[in-house]
Amino acid sequence: MPKNWSSGKQFVPRQICANCRKEFYAPPKQIQRAANAICCSCKCAATMRGNRCKAERVAVACQQCGKSKHVPRCHASRTKFCSIKCYAKFRELEKRLKHPLKKCVQCGKPSYRTFCSCKCYGKNRASKHVDKRPIHTCDACGKSYRMGAGSRGVVCSMKCWASIQTQRVKGKEHPTGLGGKRSDLGNVYFRSRWEANWARYLNWLIEQRQIVKWEFEPDTFEFKDIKRGTRFYTPDFKVFKTNDQFIYQEVKGWMNTESATKLKRFKKRYPEYQIEIVDRARYRTIAKQLGRIIPSWESNRSHGRF
Repeated sequence: MPKNWSSGKQFVPRQICANCRKEFYAPPKQIQRAANAICCSCKCAATMRGNRCKAERVAVACQQCGKSKHVPRCHASRTKFCSIKCYAKFRELEKRLKHPLKKCVQCGKPSYRTFCSCKCYGKNRASKHVDKRPIHTCDACGKSYRMGAGSRGVVCSMKCWASIQTQRVKGKEHPTGLGGKRSDLGNVYFRSRWEANWARYLNWLIEQRQIVKWEFEPDTFEFKDIKRGTRFYTPDFKVFKTNDQFIYQEVKGWMNTESATKLKRFKKRYPEYQIEIVDRARYRTIAKQLGRIIPSWESNRSHGRF
């Protein structure tokens, strides 16, 4: 008994593949499109199309070298050259016909263009360019230079500007309001405006008899067990509430990683000493309350006395 006899498949109509000559089933709708019911699979259809193209080849002459090339009939109308090399030569000849050989404007070498290279083009543009910027003499070094857009015509570089600024502020105590010596505080060097103002605040506390005295960076502590990183720490102020009792104060407007590490190691290795952090909130509170009372209080132009 044949296979699948019980399902009735022996009565289903079959088509014969045009390529491999095997029987296959095609749905009625596919049979209606006559072209899609010829082959049993896509592989057979591709093989059949390839064989047909090979059988139907036409000889086409190359427009450059004249050699004939056999191509499928469907590609004959679009094929004009036998290879990419012939196409490149043909294009080069077309360019030469459109642009006849002449001399380079800059160097005089034979060229099909106005310039033989980008280098000659750049040299030609540079020779024709006229710099219309005014010439000025630098006030610092005396050299002549051309002023750029927005320049005031004072100096030729930032180095010269720095030298002029150094001469202008020479002899002043603290021209920038940051690091420098303060004459009202005994010519002690302070690293910032906040440290100087806090020293003035401590002087005010001495007048109010709330503290006895203060010292600026008198002690330096060493972390002997530390081999890498921060090994020394110097507090900003040593404030004596009595002749024997004192505390350390550190002025910190912004706590960075290095400063936090110093304070952490100091508290761990020297627990017998007390230290206070004068942060931004505490400093600004004092500045708002006493900034106008304490003499020589330094203020920031953009933030006022705070």
